[in-house]
Amino acid sequence: MSEMNSPNLESVRIDAKVTPYDNPDSKTKAFVSVTIADMVAINGIRIVDGVNGLFIGMPQAKNSKGEYHPVCAPFSKEAYARLSYAVLEAYQAALEQRSQGRDSVADQIRQGQEEAKEKPAPASSRGSKKKDEAAI
Repeated sequence: MSEMNSPNLESVRIDAKVTPYDNPDSKTKAFVSVTIADMVAINGIRIVDGVNGLFIGMPQAKNSKGEYHPVCAPFSKEAYARLSYAVLEAYQAALEQRSQGRDSVADQIRQGQEEAKEKPAPASSRGSKKKDEAAI
């Protein structure tokens, strides 16, 4: 196996998509999907409000004994710190966007669905042919 130079972690691009979780009874504040260097996607990261503040929880899976184990994890403290910084920065940006009145796409879809329920459906023109059109 050839030895590769490890990249400078600060130069690795991390894109995070944050979905805030609005449940005041939960310590989970958001769910996050990240793409690292346009090569790897990680879904199911959680932002958790712990005793010492916010932290990221990596995705986990439950085994047949009901125990949880990590699906993936950063290899070093430095990699974890870089990932945490990118995720929490994106979370802060999402909160600021909300406070400025700009809804997330998910919120906009939800709002549109609610508005659609309130409005009556338009009358369908199907099956309402005039008598003379039916004779043709």
